[in-house]
Amino acid sequence: MQHTATQCNMLQHAATCCNTCDSQIWKERVEKTRIITTEGLTTCLDPGRGWTITSRGWNFLEKQECWECHEQALIATIRKETKRIEGLEEAGYRSPTWAVLQALQQIHSATRIGGEAAIFASPLFQSAERGDLLFWGKQKGPTVVIWQSLSKQEKEIQFKLAGRGKHDARLGRVVQVKKRGGSNPLI
Repeated sequence: MQHTATQCNMLQHAATCCNTCDSQIWKERVEKTRIITTEGLTTCLDPGRGWTITSRGWNFLEKQECWECHEQALIATIRKETKRIEGLEEAGYRSPTWAVLQALQQIHSATRIGGEAAIFASPLFQSAERGDLLFWGKQKGPTVVIWQSLSKQEKEIQFKLAGRGKHDARLGRVVQVKKRGGSNPLI
């Protein structure tokens, strides 16, 4: 298994730390899966399923009701999401800043965010999803959808959920939009 430079440094530090440095290392096990947290990053050490995310993201997600008693599913989802976002970023995608997301949330009174990866979705929202995958919260409420982060299939699912018509790839926009009370901005 290949590790990023950050993962290698963290693994080397965890293996050699003599408790004289200022860093704190938290080790935990989720069944047989080893997870360590240090310096704001949490890493899954399982060969073939490894990932590194912010410790804020890990702590937030593992406390969500929908992941209770489903820790292995959460670990697998984080692995899938980190691979997915790496592919998007290699293709030039950049997630919106939290300031932009907060502004959109306030403008549209949104309680949900759609489209972002579970590990990057802002906890400013009461709920987060992408397509038919719910990361946390409820599946109802005004939603800000990060359109560029969705696959074609996820866009079709989003249209069905929002009741907004069909996406015309040639025009790059929604056509035959039906307004059904409230707003669901697609950005």
